[in-house]
Amino acid sequence: MPEPRQTSARPPSLGARALSAAALPIAPLFGVSLAYLAFHPRRREQREHPRDHGLPCTELKVPFAARKHLDAWLCPGSPEKVVVLGHSMATAKDHSLRHAKFLHDAGYTVCLFDHRNHGASSDDRALFGLGDRFASDVTAVVSHLRGRARVRRGADSLLRLLVLVLLVHVGADARRIRT
Repeated sequence: MPEPRQTSARPPSLGARALSAAALPIAPLFGVSLAYLAFHPRRREQREHPRDHGLPCTELKVPFAARKHLDAWLCPGSPEKVVVLGHSMATAKDHSLRHAKFLHDAGYTVCLFDHRNHGASSDDRALFGLGDRFASDVTAVVSHLRGRARVRRGADSLLRLLVLVLLVHVGADARRIRT
């Protein structure tokens, strides 16, 4: 048996239409401001340190531009098993310490880093291309680790895999990475 025909909803009132028309030019500005705040969060104090979790740690400064750096912690383990851990939006590297502890206990060398504009890393007040800039932070850390004597070339396959997974995740062009 066919269902009874639905009557259409009442059309929006004149006041609702006026509010929609007034909000239309404001909506893109609101979106841009939210995106800017997501990539340029308010700084907060670091709450934890690797030693709080029993992890050995060396502090690193990884350059990404003139007089700009990414702040990182290197927790040495096996030089052939290396993992680079970032963090989620509007947080810092100390939010990944539980993951780092788990991986370090499994024998991995773990590098935790703050993306630009986060934690103790330098500011980058750019307005455009922020996804690509955040992806380049990962490649800067990986390149820096490859140049260190404690990270062997045997770790390259794992580093490549991590970089490709992270870049696909953030939507960057993985073909620009030279491995």
